[in-house]
Amino acid sequence: MEHLARERPVLILLDDLQWGEATFLDLVEHLVHLSRSAPILLVGLARPELLELRPAWPGLKVGLEALSGPESAMLIQTLLGERLLDERSRGRISAAAEGNPLFLEQMLAMLAEDQPAGELAIPPTIQALLGARLDRLEAGPRGAIQRASVIGQEFWMGALRELSPAVEQLGSSLLELVRAELIRPHDSTIPGEDAFRFAHILVRDAAYRALPKQERADLHERLATWFERLDMSRSLQHDEIVGYHLEQAFRYKTELGPANAETELLARSAGERLAAAGRRAYLRGDTPATVNLLGRAGDLLPARYPGRLELLPDLGAALMEAGDLERASILLDEAVQHAKPGAASLASILRQMIATQQDYDLPPEALPELDAAISAFESEGDQRGLARAWLLRGEIHNYLGEREQMGVAAARSAEHARRAGDHRAEAEALRLFGGALVYGPTPVSAGIVRLEEILAGGGSNRMVEAAVIAPLSALKGMAGDLDRARELVRRARRIYDELGLTFQLARLGFMSGRVERLAGNLEGAAQEFRQGCELLQAMGERGRLSGMAIELTNVLADVDELGEAEAWLSIAEDAMGPESAAQSFDLRASRARLAAARGEPGDETLAEEVRAQAAASDDYTWRADALCNFAVSSLASGRALEAEHFLRDALAVYEAKGDVVSAARVQALLDRLASERPA
Repeated sequence: MEHLARERPVLILLDDLQWGEATFLDLVEHLVHLSRSAPILLVGLARPELLELRPAWPGLKVGLEALSGPESAMLIQTLLGERLLDERSRGRISAAAEGNPLFLEQMLAMLAEDQPAGELAIPPTIQALLGARLDRLEAGPRGAIQRASVIGQEFWMGALRELSPAVEQLGSSLLELVRAELIRPHDSTIPGEDAFRFAHILVRDAAYRALPKQERADLHERLATWFERLDMSRSLQHDEIVGYHLEQAFRYKTELGPANAETELLARSAGERLAAAGRRAYLRGDTPATVNLLGRAGDLLPARYPGRLELLPDLGAALMEAGDLERASILLDEAVQHAKPGAASLASILRQMIATQQDYDLPPEALPELDAAISAFESEGDQRGLARAWLLRGEIHNYLGEREQMGVAAARSAEHARRAGDHRAEAEALRLFGGALVYGPTPVSAGIVRLEEILAGGGSNRMVEAAVIAPLSALKGMAGDLDRARELVRRARRIYDELGLTFQLARLGFMSGRVERLAGNLEGAAQEFRQGCELLQAMGERGRLSGMAIELTNVLADVDELGEAEAWLSIAEDAMGPESAAQSFDLRASRARLAAARGEPGDETLAEEVRAQAAASDDYTWRADALCNFAVSSLASGRALEAEHFLRDALAVYEAKGDVVSAARVQALLDRLASERPA
């Protein structure tokens, strides 16, 4: 659209926006927000329920109110033209319409067809009026418009012919419907097919309601057959359209009687079509569509049908990313118990990943099961399975704070995902790989080069792009390029938001909060960490919640918000569990930092233990941050020399990492302490 607008101003008209899929509505919002400099006017029509779905819908919103009395009178006169109608009848029609222009249009069209000899009968509602208009049609046009309503707001001559008796003269029936202004010729979206469109969606609804359920079911099934024969091989929606009509046929037939062999076959055919469409949505990263299509397929297919059990891992993965961990767990447990070995192993891996999110403690059976799954996937050459298995291995190293091994496992996962063509799994692996570069021993400059190389060769997949630029933002911040870091955060957030990746949006807080903290914007950092924590809490996620709550605690202590800091520290401890909390290096550091802010003395016995723990960790970023927290605690307790030791250790780690911003901050504090030291 921006390209077109370089040549001339562009006007875009969108109708019936309330029916747009979530991803399409995201695209419209994206266009509005990011094309402000281009001469583009976007006009959308929608029912009020759009604003119920999207309260923050952008742009100027204009409500179409009912016509006033004078406006109704003007429209009536315009529609009448040279025809005559007495004032009393005009007044009755205007009153019944209550300012609805469609009512006026259809009422006067009905009068033009058949001027009443006696008292004018005015239907009480627009639905009754449209029903009356359809009832007055001859059998041929009435049957044609009812069958056309099954096809949709737009319909094609070939599809209507498929649904009509062979002897019917469709041409004359359609001409009569055009003359009655119930349908209109329309540009066709199918090559070689003449197309028509209902004059209004309520006309289509009235025609559809007039069909008995049994006839609707039969027509939907026949229409699916027509679409199956149609050459739509290049249409991404082919399976979705066929699946929808088979699904409708199944629904109506089961409403009319108990399930039988015929309805079971319909359900299976519909489910398989929707599953195929859902898998394509999964691979292109459209999470809302994946959940919708695979969820409907799962509802249609028999409980123990192999095709249904095989789709559960993909549906579970999509639900994880959408933030619905509870439903994902239920479906993955079902696949673990009943699916074939490959799908069951994949579901088991995903289920373990959820377990680490819902509970900080790693299940004891995780590693043995993972090793067995990797061996099985290798023997079968299952690249998707290997991608997921190595991703879980990376998450386990992440949980254990082993950043270098986390990066190795994530890199292997990304390679297997690329071979499988699974961009979603590749994006998850690269996100984890980027995290290893941010927190582990890799120097900042080397990490930036590596991620920029991946970004340059990553193609156009937006999930992969966001997975790379999120950690890249933190590395750019550490290098001192804070404007670029913030720009990358904004891009990553926009992509995750548009793709419906709630879990990734929550985890972005680790990077965005760090960028704001590096920039010295502590209030902004607190807001980023807080937003991430709240999203994780809403999902029931605990594994990452503890780490982000600790980050938030540290920032809140820095801005003297001690009450809220204490609350988030308690949340972090609760998410970890007593045993893990007692051993957590960064949690103990935050507790010491908070105690110092309250003016409480620190624990001297911790010093040597803490320095030994820090030296053994390859989590450079959190290790240095924690050392700084202990330094603050030591200063508050009057142990300046101990504080200097902690700060020098932290400075050495920051310098080895290449975090020039944090190193400069620590050096400035050391210089201040040196200047304050007695001569």
